[in-house]
Amino acid sequence: MKAATRAVFPFWFCVLVLVAQLPVQGEVGKGTEKKQIILFSFDDFRGDHLNAYGYSRDTSPCLSALAKDAAYYKNAYPNGNWTIPSHISLLTGMLPSRHGVNQGSSAYQDKKGAGLSDSIQTLAEVFHAMKVKTLKASYLPAALGFNRGFDLVMSADPFGDEKRFGRLLKMIGDHKNGDFFLFIHTGMAHAPYTYSRFLGRDRLSAEKRKKIDGFRDMHRGKSNIDLVSAFNAYLKEADLFNADDCQALYDGGIRYVDGYIGRLVESLKALGIYDRAMFVMVSDHGEHFGEHYPAEFCNHHGQDFYEEFLKIPLIFKYPHTAAREVIADPASMIDVMPTILDYYGIAFPPYIQGESLWRKKRRDRVIVAEATILGKGVERKMILSGGFKYIITMQDTDPRFRINWKKVSERRLFHLPSDPREKTDLSKNPKYIQTGNRLEKMLKEIIRQSAAANFKRKEGVMDKKTLELLKTLGYL
Repeated sequence: MKAATRAVFPFWFCVLVLVAQLPVQGEVGKGTEKKQIILFSFDDFRGDHLNAYGYSRDTSPCLSALAKDAAYYKNAYPNGNWTIPSHISLLTGMLPSRHGVNQGSSAYQDKKGAGLSDSIQTLAEVFHAMKVKTLKASYLPAALGFNRGFDLVMSADPFGDEKRFGRLLKMIGDHKNGDFFLFIHTGMAHAPYTYSRFLGRDRLSAEKRKKIDGFRDMHRGKSNIDLVSAFNAYLKEADLFNADDCQALYDGGIRYVDGYIGRLVESLKALGIYDRAMFVMVSDHGEHFGEHYPAEFCNHHGQDFYEEFLKIPLIFKYPHTAAREVIADPASMIDVMPTILDYYGIAFPPYIQGESLWRKKRRDRVIVAEATILGKGVERKMILSGGFKYIITMQDTDPRFRINWKKVSERRLFHLPSDPREKTDLSKNPKYIQTGNRLEKMLKEIIRQSAAANFKRKEGVMDKKTLELLKTLGYL
């Protein structure tokens, strides 16, 4: 950004943020409709392992029932491929190169990580400024900005046990008569995959099944343990550490979460708020089970941008089931914030990069994802447009925006309609060289504009408890 522009930006930024906090006239309610919004994030939910996608194993009957009342996007993508950058994008409507919270987990362990800039207004802060009660039920770390704008925080996974779920229902019940925005996040489907439901009786003795299903409870409250590695060691001992059995265990986690979703929906109906509430469900990334890296079939997200890493569910249950439709058009995680605000007739903060999906369809939607590759020290970026997916791997990237176009070490190009499993790289095919060049030019310009906002990040120092949690999930 040029110096003259930087000098003017803070003034106009402040003016626009003030304007963004005021209700404006929209299609629905003109700012007067009761606002009861539940934004639900599944950690590690792979879209094509849900029944609404046609998956054969009975993983998600409750989500399928919910999808019948909703606008369900079958081609939705996050803007990162692991938890932290994807969730910051969800709550800000911005790409990682704009919000800047896109370092690997080790950066926070080394006290070099970034937290969200104070100049960026989160979805919770938008509602908080409008006197809407803001509630959070999630362990996502406060140090990075995840608690910003919330009046009441439950720092635990609400599906972790019955006591926590009861606290979540009480939180909702206490605010059923007023306006509220509730953000829920669960990691119970994330590795370790401790749910044996879909492992046949011939695969497990009663003793082994009991140990798998009770593994999390057995280690609850223990620190300084890599829970994923400990569980995987047991799977090897039990001769269950293979792609098929790991998928069955993972699917059991989805079914476990789905059961709580069903109970949550029934509770909302009993409280009399299901019909008038907006219920948004999304995931931060998918999961890989050896499709492209055969030796890696357990907890391998955060590594690449193939479809299994990225394809996620996105469900909008609008108030009064205002839209019921299965939508094939591409959608992006950064579209969630502007869609929620647009429905209620609320202006967007000026720096949002997502687009509203409310009563809008965009078959030509361009999707961008970017993330530090965990444990590799490199950056990957992806652009999806017109059925073509272009993936770039960069070395020696700038720590702020993760860009170094001079150190591109790999380029890949896939045509998803004809090659949905991404087996044929077209990047060196003479017929598609021009396509790859065009997509790289588009990606460069998108990232350039994204990074030009140049928000000043805060130091993101995680507390000991959060670092221990990352360790139990295998991120450190």
